[in-house]
Amino acid sequence: MTMLTDLVAKLAAESTVTAIVSTRIYPQILPQAPTFPAITYNQVSALRVRDLEGPAGKSRHRISINCWALTYSAARGLADAVRRSIDGYGSSFMSDTWVGSVTLDNEMDLFEEDAGRPNVGIYRVVQDYIISHLET
Repeated sequence: MTMLTDLVAKLAAESTVTAIVSTRIYPQILPQAPTFPAITYNQVSALRVRDLEGPAGKSRHRISINCWALTYSAARGLADAVRRSIDGYGSSFMSDTWVGSVTLDNEMDLFEEDAGRPNVGIYRVVQDYIISHLET
């Protein structure tokens, strides 16, 4: 398993998150005609640590988690549940991955307007996490 797979498994095992999204956690894009609320995630960047002998077996990944809902308060509530579940996690195994730390680095609120229909759309809270871990 990869760190990203382990992170998704952790979110899927968190009752405060699954009470809101059930199993609606998707890589990169929402499915066509999705049910809300939902989560999408993607890797933004990965920095592999090197030492004088080459790869050191450590990484820092920036992972973006997008919390989607039909209302702002629902998107905000989902984002808060995600944050409480993983921000500050560390010095422990996350499934098969040894995680040094998970830190919420940035968060922003967005509104995705439905083309041609003003004030109709989907609310989204984007959270960027920095995850430092050992590579397997």
